[in-house]
Amino acid sequence: MVNAHVWCGLQYGLDRAASGFACVCLGLQLCAVLTSVQAAYTTLPVLFTDCGVMFLFGAFFQLVCMVLFMISMSVVAFERPRDLNDIPKDYTLDYSWSFYLGWGSFLFSLVTGIAYLLLSRAWETEEVWLKPMGKEKKGPKL
Repeated sequence: MVNAHVWCGLQYGLDRAASGFACVCLGLQLCAVLTSVQAAYTTLPVLFTDCGVMFLFGAFFQLVCMVLFMISMSVVAFERPRDLNDIPKDYTLDYSWSFYLGWGSFLFSLVTGIAYLLLSRAWETEEVWLKPMGKEKKGPKL
């Protein structure tokens, strides 16, 4: 068992690290959404690529945040020092709805990032572009 000062410091550090990664994740997701709006209006392939990369990096930081959060919860549940009050026997610690919401948003960010990268690739190969009207071959009229 660890003593109370080390335990509180470990839990505090893990919570702060998880919060920091969550802030970076939210910032990247916000920038990706704003870039996707701009990409939709300008239809530049490089903006779709940037948006996809930001969504993927946001998903990575979100994954790290959730792992740190789960480690912090397991430290609270299983490494509790004897100096602190015991958790009652009938009390259960669980992740509840935040766990499912976190994994769902991670998967959504991952799928969105991959979709934007595939859209960017399709846009660069001109599979999505409509052919311009004025560049048709002129031939004899029938």
